Amino acid sequence: MIATTTEDAVSTLAGIAGMLASIPAAALAFAAPQHGQLRVPRRWWRGAPAPPWGILAACLVAGATANLACARCPDLVVVPVFWLTAVLGTTLAIIDLRCHRLPHALTTLLWATGGTCFIADAIVSGTAGRLIVAVATALATSGTLLLIALAFPGQLGLGDVNLAGALALSLGWRHWSAPLVGLLAAFALQAIVVAGWSIVRRRKHDDRGGFPLGPALLLGWLILIWAGPAAD
Repeated sequence: MIATTTEDAVSTLAGIAGMLASIPAAALAFAAPQHGQLRVPRRWWRGAPAPPWGILAACLVAGATANLACARCPDLVVVPVFWLTAVLGTTLAIIDLRCHRLPHALTTLLWATGGTCFIADAIVSGTAGRLIVAVATALATSGTLLLIALAFPGQLGLGDVNLAGALALSLGWRHWSAPLVGLLAAFALQAIVVAGWSIVRRRKHDDRGGFPLGPALLLGWLILIWAGPAAD
């Protein structure tokens, strides 16, 4: 009963914090240029230059994602990883939808936070098993996608590779098979979206480019966090 109450409290607080953090995150996402470095915009604490609907959408998505991601997190030491992935994942998804890019500054922050918290968890728990599996699966995911990106130019960007690896790090910490299943789920979702988008383009005679992969990667990650196997 106490454990359940604690998990409920953590997930609720994570959702509220995610909604609050999404306001400046939305400002950063809507200020992101198509090329070049990210810059913190003026009045970022109000969400500017994001439109009101953009701020509202970011709050709802980040809040719900943070709540779900932290609801099944058994160790408080690693809660920041899943919370930050939810918030920054929402930010990256918006940037990818707007600009077709996934800035390395944000994906690298996910790598750094995951590595730090998982090392701390290994020290606290006295075992490095989860840490080794997490790092191994993340590197395997990144390496495989990098080879695909190099073999088939234009199909995957380096931002996709970096984000997929960062997401695999947290999925691998939960279970060794989760990164593979999450990646397959993301590609399946992407295939459905691309098929629908192709139909719309033909009907509207729209010749614009394809759909970004970032949102599908985040959704695949969330599905595995919520419905996938529990942490070993």
